[in-house]
Amino acid sequence: MKAALSALWRGFLAFNQRAYVHIWGNMLWFVLSIPLVTAPAAWAGLVMLTHRAQTSPPAVEVRTVWEGFKLHFRRGLIVALLNVFILVVNGSNLLAYQNLNDGVGLGLRGFWSLVILLWLMLQFYAWPLLVEMEQPNLRIAFRNAWIMMLRHPAFTLIVGLGALLLMIASTVLVGAWFLIGGSLLAAISVAAVRSRLEAAGLRQAPVHPIIDDIDMTDV
Repeated sequence: MKAALSALWRGFLAFNQRAYVHIWGNMLWFVLSIPLVTAPAAWAGLVMLTHRAQTSPPAVEVRTVWEGFKLHFRRGLIVALLNVFILVVNGSNLLAYQNLNDGVGLGLRGFWSLVILLWLMLQFYAWPLLVEMEQPNLRIAFRNAWIMMLRHPAFTLIVGLGALLLMIASTVLVGAWFLIGGSLLAAISVAAVRSRLEAAGLRQAPVHPIIDDIDMTDV
């Protein structure tokens, strides 16, 4: 629990230390996400911005969002298609069982809702891992993200709840998503992944190693 809370705090601190860059980057991310199909690529750019802010603060610039967007555009389209598929399938299943109020119906709705949450959390880990790679590989990033989730369920649950509360607050507060919501969320995702890499001995501050096709069984 302490490690998860520390990761959340590190994310907030990283945002605060370069708040003006994060705010401008957040606005660019918001605009790039408007077509929806480009949202994953825009998120990749925002993650790259927050990653650079936490690893090389003097080098961070707003244009990093655009650089990441272009670099991961095709990968973002693949994830966008997967998002549509998973949301349609799970949404259809939730609608199919919405009138079943017995134990079976509630269990099935809970299962499909959990699948959506796990998929979102998988992306929460995968994009920071992808940014770490010298040669980005979407499959490896998602594989390592899944292993990281399995190895640290309590950590993932607490960080996920923190991220969920932030998303709810950003939705309730007018303009929060446009100004700070995305950047804060990205900063937390980067801090969480870096925390687990440090715990596994795959990263030692201030040196940040390249993560590629590695054995994540101890992460």
